[in-house]
Amino acid sequence: MGDVRRGRRGIPDRRRPGDGRQEPPVAGSGRLTSPADVAAAEARAAEARARLSGTVEQLQEQLAPRKLARTAADNVTESAQAAARASIKTAIRHPSAVTGGVAAMVLLLCRKPLLRALGLSKRPPSAAKPPHLKRVR
Repeated sequence: MGDVRRGRRGIPDRRRPGDGRQEPPVAGSGRLTSPADVAAAEARAAEARARLSGTVEQLQEQLAPRKLARTAADNVTESAQAAARASIKTAIRHPSAVTGGVAAMVLLLCRKPLLRALGLSKRPPSAAKPPHLKRVR
């Protein structure tokens, strides 16, 4: 059991050597033996750190809550404006359909007062409450 490698949290690492793990590309036998190799490796590491730092800064800027909220608000505004323009174009091309739709909405929203005004409602507005709605004492 001495040769079992343990990963994070003490869980055995069951990967075989070479499964997704790569050795760093180093010239020669894989060891840094000369000062030139060490200097080249340090330069590569510094370059990689600089790239990573730049990437992290870009991500922090893009994922800032205020910027995300502003972008979302801009997208919603643009979508609403596009929908309004499309609706106006449709209304100009088909005025009778729009008039019919508006009339249907008015009738739907005002159906009870209109039915009462025409005397077609089932119970007049001053009718007594049905027995199931009366208070029991």
